[in-house]
Amino acid sequence: MSGITSPLPLAMSFAVAMIVTGSMLSNRVQTPTAPVVAVPQKQAAPPAAAPTFTGGASVTLAADDAGHFHAEAEIEGHLVRMLVDTGASIVALRPEDAAAIGLRPMPSDYSMRLSTANGITTAAEVRIREIYVGGIVARDVPAVVLQPGLLTQSLLGMSFLKKIGSVRIDSGQLELRQ
Repeated sequence: MSGITSPLPLAMSFAVAMIVTGSMLSNRVQTPTAPVVAVPQKQAAPPAAAPTFTGGASVTLAADDAGHFHAEAEIEGHLVRMLVDTGASIVALRPEDAAAIGLRPMPSDYSMRLSTANGITTAAEVRIREIYVGGIVARDVPAVVLQPGLLTQSLLGMSFLKKIGSVRIDSGQLELRQ
């Protein structure tokens, strides 16, 4: 039995290395910036699909029948229904939603090339001063306005999610915590 070694120390070393690597990478996501700024009102209106507030700065959203999470985000005093998309590196607005919050990029502003699920497109880079989702707020959020017809719903991507404290998905619930 002296030739048998336990795999536990190796497994523990691997787990620690993965945690350290994940922590380091989570802070390295880069997103573009631009001079267009939106400024919402301070008071958030109640969302259409009411999330569960679990106390403090936390919001819990239930998945829809397809397993997607939707949030009513307040931007510039307007509610924008958004799909929470951890696969989107940046907040992406439909032109209609951008116009409703006062962002109307000129055709020449659509100079950023993006790779999307539907292929390569161009977008206009913008920066949103504040996005509210219930009691959660993210400030100075990089975003893009996409070309008309590319989205059926604006996306609440990682440029928002990485600015709040934590995002947790468990049993069909998505919890945003600040």
